Amino acid sequence: MESPAPLPAPASEPELPMAGPPKLKISGPIRLLAIASALVIVAAAVGIASGIVAMRNFFLQAIDPKYMRETATFITGLADPVPVPGFNQVMAAKLTKAVIFLENPKDKTQVSFWRYEGEDLDAVQELDRAYDMGIWTPTNWAKFQSITSKGKTEINGKTITYVQGPLKDQAGDTYEGLIACTIEGDNIVLLQAMQPSDRPFDREKVLAWLARPL
Repeated sequence: MESPAPLPAPASEPELPMAGPPKLKISGPIRLLAIASALVIVAAAVGIASGIVAMRNFFLQAIDPKYMRETATFITGLADPVPVPGFNQVMAAKLTKAVIFLENPKDKTQVSFWRYEGEDLDAVQELDRAYDMGIWTPTNWAKFQSITSKGKTEINGKTITYVQGPLKDQAGDTYEGLIACTIEGDNIVLLQAMQPSDRPFDREKVLAWLARPL
């Protein structure tokens, strides 16, 4: 008896390709847009870093004793514009306006001198503008509540226009404050002063600071 013929081997199944992530073809315009976006981000980061460095340098200069004395001299002609013991120069800046801030840490009196230029300056208008803004310092800001005195006076040959009244800050603390100015040509020097309202305010003494002879 003959043995049965062997069965044919089953046909092998075709091999399937290995699965993988689809390939994304980036067109030229999209690639250019991505590069441009990256450059914008880098430029913004560099700009922020430069701004931080510039701000740091600005504040370091603002509290430098030599710079503060030079700014005080530029504004008032005097390196020490307040001839009263106990006042410290706190901060100064020279931008579109120059300013020097001073304070007496013992009695909490705060004083600032400002200088800027303008055409056809009017003392009353400048004081009205300053009055509406109130008095601000590096650590505080107080708004005038009313006017108790205003006018003009002559001291050491200078005409000084002033306004005086009570102030209140955001914490509700009260002060007595004064803003005064003197104008020479296109230049104005403006004085701001405030002290806690628990003691008398010597207006004549403060006005004399603005009119000290050079």
